Amino acid sequence: MQRPPRFTIPEGAHAGTLHRTHVSHIGFVVPDIAAAEAFYCRVLGMKRHSVLPDGRVRLGWGEGHHVIDLSEGDKTLAHYGFEVRDEGGLDGIRARLTEAGIPFDPLDPADVDEAVGTPDGIAVTDPDGTTVHFHSEVRRHGENSADTGRRPIKFQHTTVGTVDVAPMATFYTDVIGFRISDQLDDGNFAWLRSDRDHHTLAIVRVGRSGDIDHYSYDLSEWEDFKTWCDRLTELDVPVSWGPAGMAPETTSSCSSTTPRATTSNSPPRWRSSTTIASPTCRARGRRHPPLSTSGAARHRPGVESERTTSDDLGRISQGRP
Repeated sequence: MQRPPRFTIPEGAHAGTLHRTHVSHIGFVVPDIAAAEAFYCRVLGMKRHSVLPDGRVRLGWGEGHHVIDLSEGDKTLAHYGFEVRDEGGLDGIRARLTEAGIPFDPLDPADVDEAVGTPDGIAVTDPDGTTVHFHSEVRRHGENSADTGRRPIKFQHTTVGTVDVAPMATFYTDVIGFRISDQLDDGNFAWLRSDRDHHTLAIVRVGRSGDIDHYSYDLSEWEDFKTWCDRLTELDVPVSWGPAGMAPETTSSCSSTTPRATTSNSPPRWRSSTTIASPTCRARGRRHPPLSTSGAARHRPGVESERTTSDDLGRISQGRP
């Protein structure tokens, strides 16, 4: 059988520098803050943390660092953030940004709410022009108090849309210090990690820059999926449900990605995923981008690179060994 050409985004010397950097928060510009706040509180069980002097509303789990920052205007992705717990991690990012000639600014301490010690952070624009926050350790104790049938346990990853995956992946691996976990052979999708999870950031070609494809929350147990599907149905929230593969992530129902060949720095890890339409900003021609709730998937270090074919993905998604 004729195989398509293999596409591999190379990694530089700094790839994999970060091992304890976690997805932290995300900011959206929305036309109706009240409607967006009502959705997240009603559907995901979030609570209002604060209202800032400029009118922005911050939501989270009731305690600890905020998860979502809402500001009013035309729908768009305002920023996304990561908590850097690696020793010397922020100084390393500053040094690599300076070496690469990429300007950055100190992050407003107000964006590092619930800081452990003195708040510290960096604000930089990614190659698509979207602001990214990297900040010091914050308290996240609200994640430990979840009623898992009514609320996720944590914000798990962000997937951004772009016109060209390679420059974004190179920025995150060669400058910031992430590592590629998986990528499609055609170069249109890459999954990057910065902690023990399979990915904290994914990048997909959608034909425009500075967009969001989806963002994801973890549930605690497999049994929670039925509870969540039942609850969301009762709330009249449209849901797509299906198995999601960590090499690459897909859903077998009506969501967007179809299984294709990948190159991988970690083995396929499969999980279930519930995709929920949310009132934030556009993505890939849909009225709203999906947010998804899913079971945790972690990468296993020290595993040789391997290739996953579309046949493999199709077989696993159908429950076959």
